[in-house]
Amino acid sequence: MRVIPLANRMDRYLAAEMLVPFAIGVLACIVIMLGDILYKTVSMVINRGLPPVPLALFLLYKVPAVAVSAFGAAVLLSTSLVVNR
Repeated sequence: MRVIPLANRMDRYLAAEMLVPFAIGVLACIVIMLGDILYKTVSMVINRGLPPVPLALFLLYKVPAVAVSAFGAAVLLSTSLVVNR
């Protein structure tokens, strides 16, 4: 009985090719989504006089939720970039 290797040469090549676009896609999506949240909440800082420290903590606490959404978009982006090469 022949054992199939877990990662053959092509799998390693595709994983290496997808790593950089995936990382850039995750970071870009996180920055864009956090920018959207910041845009929606900055009026509280300006109009109500809320200190910026709680707003920064709020954005920091939103990073895990935003990252979950960003992973899907980053996989889609990196896959399309690798396939189009």
